[in-house]
Amino acid sequence: MNTSHIINQLLEAHAELEDLLKTVKTNQKDDPEGVLCIRPNKKTVQFYVRQKDGHEQYLGKDKQDMIQALAQKRYNHLLEEAALKKLEGIQKCREILKDCSFNTEQLTEELPAQIRKLVKTDSSMDPEDVEKWLNQDYDFDHPRNGNDDFETLNGEKVRSKSEIIIANLLKHHNIPYIYEKSFDDGMPAKYRDFPDFTCLNRRTGKTYYWEHCGKFDDPKYAENLMLRIQRFANHGVYLGSELIVTMETSKFPLKTSYVEKMIEKYLL
Repeated sequence: MNTSHIINQLLEAHAELEDLLKTVKTNQKDDPEGVLCIRPNKKTVQFYVRQKDGHEQYLGKDKQDMIQALAQKRYNHLLEEAALKKLEGIQKCREILKDCSFNTEQLTEELPAQIRKLVKTDSSMDPEDVEKWLNQDYDFDHPRNGNDDFETLNGEKVRSKSEIIIANLLKHHNIPYIYEKSFDDGMPAKYRDFPDFTCLNRRTGKTYYWEHCGKFDDPKYAENLMLRIQRFANHGVYLGSELIVTMETSKFPLKTSYVEKMIEKYLL
């Protein structure tokens, strides 16, 4: 079981709850004083507001806005308590999973080389299949623009420093990948789509495609990315499923920590 995936799900839930609590805190600034109380009266219910000193004030039909605000305040208080309790539980789960997490490849590294080569784990692909995937035939005929002056640890020439970050982190995590392999081998290059990276999840055997958008603050560049995502869907490659997309702008460059999170979520 990939505990990294579970931990990422917990992190997402944690972030959602924190956003919820921020909203509740913001709304609390407008809360009226007191607590809404009810008392049955024959066939109706009467509403009262109880202050901190115990004093109660009857709220008639002309105080509907006050009644509504106090009712929302009472609900938001319960919501805040429940969210805080769930956050505490999520944190405990993360700590437990962190202590219990392991990587089968790390475990095999602890074995002597003579024994390691005899071991096959259930959670990883056969090395021969991985090698076959890496050495698959494909028609490389990308119409380059002559700006591939950046070299990765694997020796590929890539187009930007951000692509170096992605490529080198893939190598660091031992993720098999191919740079700029097209979907449409056999067609003229100008009609083909070339995802930046085609990656393999060793654990599941699933292929992912990684597209990096380095100029997302350029409207024309961003529009072209949207068109590419739609074309990728024609090949059965969907954003959030088989397609990983990272973005950056001139003010917000790509962060290594974010690339790490994408690798943990999809490729480990």
